[in-house]
Amino acid sequence: MLIVMNTNLFECGNSTINGKPDLNEIVSTMLFQKLRSLKLIDETELRNLKIRNEYKELRERFSAAASFQILTDKYSFSDAALNNILFRKRIPKLKSPIVYF
Repeated sequence: MLIVMNTNLFECGNSTINGKPDLNEIVSTMLFQKLRSLKLIDETELRNLKIRNEYKELRERFSAAASFQILTDKYSFSDAALNNILFRKRIPKLKSPIVYF
């Protein structure tokens, strides 16, 4: 059983990107590593989050089309796959089935 007493689960110093904690610092925390070892982290969604963040950074310097092409080449995704990662509506996944009584 994991009990966390601190409300800030991922204390990572003062590094922030646009008011949000730096994802690389969060991933490097001991708590995150423990959750990952217990298979409680959705690795695909973590990858997608990194790609979305990278897209936002690229958009500050390049056009949407150029940013999209850079990521397509870097990750070897099809246009449709990258489009889904960047722009699809995300619905939280449930790890266990819902049982109604």
